[in-house]
Amino acid sequence: MELGDVRRRIEREKRTIDEKFWFTAGNFHTITLMMGPMNSPYADHFFKLIIRFGPNFPLSPPMVNFRTKVFHPNISITGGIKLDILRERWNPALTIPKVLQRIRQLMAEPNVNAPHLSSIEVLQLYLDDHDRYLQIAEAWMVKHVDVRAGEF
Repeated sequence: MELGDVRRRIEREKRTIDEKFWFTAGNFHTITLMMGPMNSPYADHFFKLIIRFGPNFPLSPPMVNFRTKVFHPNISITGGIKLDILRERWNPALTIPKVLQRIRQLMAEPNVNAPHLSSIEVLQLYLDDHDRYLQIAEAWMVKHVDVRAGEF
């Protein structure tokens, strides 16, 4: 794919997201804010994500990482996300809003069958002591979230 084609696709993607939530950080990467899902310990908080578009985008998936630390079985301490559509189930027809929607869904409903390798202990806590998991996740939100709903 030509670099001009990649840039045009990124610009189309950008127009589908409210401009106050999308910040251009360079030609092939952006920072976006995503609100946490309701009915989860992440509700009412905004999360920073960096989205990197490779030279083969949209034929290959974007790299999406949390910049905000998140206590979650499918998210590593460094922000890596274990999500099939960001790897083997990527489809060029997927849009960034759809990817963000799936990440929000994953935050609300962790995939216990595919934890991030660095988050096995988080998964065990999620399965064995869910109330404690929720307490820790909420404490992380207080400590690490940059923007809360109502402050934006």
